[in-house]
Amino acid sequence: MVRTLKLAPILGAVTTPVDINPFPLGAIAPTSGTLLPVLNNYPNLAQRSAKVLTFYAPPTNQGTVYVGGTGLVRATLTGVLLMIDPGETKALPFNGSGGNTIDLSKFYVDVDTTGDKTLVDALYA
Repeated sequence: MVRTLKLAPILGAVTTPVDINPFPLGAIAPTSGTLLPVLNNYPNLAQRSAKVLTFYAPPTNQGTVYVGGTGLVRATLTGVLLMIDPGETKALPFNGSGGNTIDLSKFYVDVDTTGDKTLVDALYA
């Protein structure tokens, strides 16, 4: 099934319809202070890439979810790309031209509270 997603403008970018193929990467629930890769449930997808990653923090979470690279330090916000509060959904799009995509193996998750989680989806064009 192909769905069309309209991404909100980011820093003045133009909203553009994108044909996507969603792939759920499952729940990522790290121990607070310990990074878990976005591909924790699917390490065999390390060579895959996507156009958009979406993150949902269930409303039952007690704290913030942090998304970033290997240098993510939530205490100082170093390397933090997204902060997701309970009940929020946020997307990390890559709107480059020429087929540029996000390398899924480069992204990690941390949480304020052990037991909190994020549900991650990769959207392939």
